[in-house]
Amino acid sequence: MLNLFAKHKIKFAIAFVLPILAFGFNIYYNTNKSEIHTTNPNKQNNKYEILKEKCNSGDIKACLDSYPLKYKKPIQAKLNGKWGFIDKNGEIIINPIFDNISNFKENLASVNLNGKWGFIDKNGKFAIEANFDWAWDFKEDLASVRLNGKYGFIDKNGKFAIKPIFDKVYSFNQGIAKVKLNEKWGLIDKNGNFIVEPIFDDIDYY
Repeated sequence: MLNLFAKHKIKFAIAFVLPILAFGFNIYYNTNKSEIHTTNPNKQNNKYEILKEKCNSGDIKACLDSYPLKYKKPIQAKLNGKWGFIDKNGEIIINPIFDNISNFKENLASVNLNGKWGFIDKNGKFAIEANFDWAWDFKEDLASVRLNGKYGFIDKNGKFAIKPIFDKVYSFNQGIAKVKLNEKWGLIDKNGNFIVEPIFDDIDYY
């Protein structure tokens, strides 16, 4: 028996240690992942749903309970029906005056104020005035916006880099964006030129 153990001790060690490591990782992962109220809630998570409800009702602590201490980005928080940002200690760093907000991407966050969308910097100042009907996050220095029912892309100065002529758009990915025009899909580059003409019922790309 001892000879058998000696011969296969590495296999025995692996079989014993791996489940312990997996269990430890599961605990670490589940206690460090973000679960506060964001624009993309995980509705499968019961703990999250409780925190979301409390956060929505104005309990700032509920917006912090599931954040790891190492988290450094401004955290979305709702107070008295308005959205702003707090730090990991629960201190308000951007006053809750907005009707809706997104997370910071490329140092700017899209915000809704009085029914219009714009972008603020991390000091809470408008870098791009709230003049749009809708706005999404910046990616690759461009953000998709909607104006008068059509979509286009703006730069970080708030100027249209690609005019709002599309029925729908997706964010740029490696210099390519998926766009819809006249009920057909195609792909454009950052100059707004079609690299795949909009002739398809749907289209996808890597």
